[in-house]
Order: sequence, then C-alpha cells, then structure tokens
Amino acid sequence: MKGNRKLFSTYREYYEGNVIFGSNLRCNIIGNGMISNDSLKIDNLEYVDNLRFNLLSVGQICDNKCRVTFSEHDSEITKDGKVISRCIRKKGLYVMKLGNKSKDQICLATIDENSTLWHRRLGHANKRLIQSLASKELIRNLPKLKFDQHFCDACKIRKQAHASHKAKNIVSTTRCLELLHMGLFVPSAAWSYGGNRYTLVIVDDYSRYTWTRFHKDKTEAFDQFEIFSKKIQNQLGCTIVLIRTNHDREFNNKVQFKEFCNANGITHNFSAPRTPQSYGMVERKNRTLQE
Repeated sequence: MKGNRKLFSTYREYYEGNVIFGSNLRCNIIGNGMISNDSLKIDNLEYVDNLRFNLLSVGQICDNKCRVTFSEHDSEITKDGKVISRCIRKKGLYVMKLGNKSKDQICLATIDENSTLWHRRLGHANKRLIQSLASKELIRNLPKLKFDQHFCDACKIRKQAHASHKAKNIVSTTRCLELLHMGLFVPSAAWSYGGNRYTLVIVDDYSRYTWTRFHKDKTEAFDQFEIFSKKIQNQLGCTIVLIRTNHDREFNNKVQFKEFCNANGITHNFSAPRTPQSYGMVERKNRTLQE
C-alpha cells in the first residue's frame, strides 16, 4: 500500500474497496500501479487515500524472484545473488528509501571496449591477469576480452634492451671459478616462508652456471658469499680467481669484502659507474629469474 502518488512509475485509477486500520480508521483504495527502483520492480500496489506511510509487503517482493534477509539492525533484498536494496531498522520497522520514478535514459555515446584500452587502464597488466579478473567478476563492468591481436608499444619498448655494444662471442675465461659475476636482487614485494626478501645471484663466467643465496637483509650478502666460496671451492677442487660486482655498499666495503679477498688471494673488480653494459651478465640473469 502506498500513500505517495509520485512513487508510482505506472498508475491507473479505480475505486474499489477500502482498508481498515487498528484504530478503526477506514481509508479508500483509489488506484493501483507499479513502482520501480533500479532492479526492483513491484506491480499491483494499491494507492490508499490519506495513507501517511508507504507499506511494502515482503511477500510481494519475494513474488518478484527476490530474496529478503533480516538481521538485528537491517535487512537486504537480493536478486540473482546481487544486493539491489537495503533497509534500516527504525522503531521496529525496516525502512527502505524509494526515489521518484527514474527518468528515461538516453544513450548519447558509445565506447568501444577493446583489450588494448583495458590493458592500459589496469596499468599494462598481462592478458592472463585481465582474463582472470573478468572471469571471477572482480572488477565491475569488465567485459570478457579477446587478445588475439593485442600489441602494446609501451610494453615492447619497456622490455627492449639497449644494444649499443657488439655481442661477445668468445669466452675469455678458461675454467670454472676463474671469474664470478655477483649481484643482489631488488627487494621482493613478497616475503618467503622463511622470512627472506633478498637474493644473492652468482654467475660463473666460464660455464654460465648460476647460484642463488637467499637472505633476510642486504647486509648478509658477505656472509652468504663467504659460506658459498668455501663450499664451491671444496666441491670443484679449484679456487676463485676474480669476482666482479657493482658499487653497491654491500660489495664495496673495506671491512668485509676487501679483507676477505686479500686474505684469500681473490681479485675484486667493479663495473664502471652508470654503465650497466659492463655488468650485463648479472642484470640479464636477474631479469630472467624475475620473469
């Protein structure tokens, strides 16, 4: 029953019957119609003359394939698993806001939703991630997209490597452990189960064999290398001649690396400042491990 004529989206007048309230007040039924509020549409509602409040039947809501759940403080109306309206409990009654009937909507423009557009909107995410978000409906209004002919110039440029130097086809070393390239991973966004966040990457120049040592803090890089050097020299039966690193503080320090190298007869070389080409073997290996 409704007492507000403006809430009806469709309405027809008829004068049949009346409603008697608890105070023996009798009000006439002067019309009926339908109300609509977004996804909620309820038909065959009666318009009662001089009714001060709008009363909505739970049964009529459920007849429209909706589900109504009540709690201590509020209630929800769901349809097809989606919440379409909420009611707040006030003085023993559940109050739902109903706006005036919606005006006709006119589409003045259309947008072509393609894979490239959503790829850019989501920060150049890869196609598997976008398809997963769409299939799980984690982003509202994200359509299912096709990536058959998806090309992103920005992503291609980002993955390009500067090739200003000619490739070196000759290996300058003659045996394993003659030259070791070492570098430290950028801190990972996620911690491992053991609480480690950093990775020491060691690449043998002769065999291109790669070792990784995990640790919790960058200051542990020297301790990891000291343990590694003793084990690998005993296993292979040969000594480390030369190591090459960048100028990061964990490598360029006099207290640890310099004293250790001098005591064990190891030459410590550094890459040229601001020249990643001279440090390319570890940089390339880091990218391979990350991807």
